[in-house]
Amino acid sequence: MNVYVRAALAFVTYLVAIAACLFLGAGRADIPEFWIWLGLYAALGVASFFLLDRDLMAERMRPAGEAISWRIIGASAVIVGQFLVAGIDRGHLHVGGAVPVELEIAAFAAAEASWIVALWATHVNAFFSSVARLQPDRGQHVIDTGPYRIVRHPAYGQ
Repeated sequence: MNVYVRAALAFVTYLVAIAACLFLGAGRADIPEFWIWLGLYAALGVASFFLLDRDLMAERMRPAGEAISWRIIGASAVIVGQFLVAGIDRGHLHVGGAVPVELEIAAFAAAEASWIVALWATHVNAFFSSVARLQPDRGQHVIDTGPYRIVRHPAYGQ
């Protein structure tokens, strides 16, 4: 199967899982913040299909040609689970309380900005694998453009 089709299916599956956790947890679909979050996440996902290298997409889905480890699957399940907790809280428990609109806007802006920096880093670094590994098979070399001009990648060591 084409790498773009596999990546699109994985992204849509993850987005649907997050939406299901949020809205099913809340017991309703009329929560604008959830829709905004999903829209921002979806926009970034679509942008990534235009900005990321095909080989990098393949590497991130199957690092070194191996299946994704159970650790990454478990971490993804925990991340999706936090959306379930958020949905349950917003729809039923209300432990989080009311958040001022200005703080919500600032939080959405900060989240989107961090996603954009991550996408930029991934765009300029064709070796940005989902697991830390040397990639001589892909001609890996030190990246010093994009955000790596400002901050050295921690995987480069000293």
